[in-house]
Amino acid sequence: MFFVVKGKIKIDFEDHFEEVNQNEFLIVPANVIHQPVAEQEVELMMFVTEENSNTGNLENHAKKKDTKKLEKI
Repeated sequence: MFFVVKGKIKIDFEDHFEEVNQNEFLIVPANVIHQPVAEQEVELMMFVTEENSNTGNLENHAKKKDTKKLEKI
């Protein structure tokens, strides 16, 4: 889950992207491949659980490709 405190960020997915603006959340389902991209400085909070930890660029990590369950608050 990403919360943008200040600025905006783009989250790239395999087939599209989502822009998250100041004071908005974006919940990314577990195991969905995504990459945050900031064109300018941004302040954000990223929430993870033990079960959903950041895996970085692991090539052999099982990832879901179903991005239809994204939830923007």
